[in-house]
Amino acid sequence: MLGILLQITTLAALMYLIARHEADIVWSKLCLVFIPMIIVMSLLGAVIGLPIILVYLACIIIALKLWFYVDWPKAALIGVCHIVVTTVISIGLEMLTR
Repeated sequence: MLGILLQITTLAALMYLIARHEADIVWSKLCLVFIPMIIVMSLLGAVIGLPIILVYLACIIIALKLWFYVDWPKAALIGVCHIVVTTVISIGLEMLTR
């Protein structure tokens, strides 16, 4: 649960940094859209493996465009930055817990 909240917070921070004037940053909408997506992608990632990152990136970009009114280039930038930042955080937390 903490990982999901960390991902949602990271996504909101990136939306604020990159598209603060056009993005509709509402916490309830962020949770309703991205929590099910994160859960489904985590389950599919256990089955499919690493290629799920591309599917997750496409879903993030489409969700940002459809529900948060972000332009395509900014949505792609937010999606790529979100995946990079959450991967770095995940690797860092894994190294800390060893």
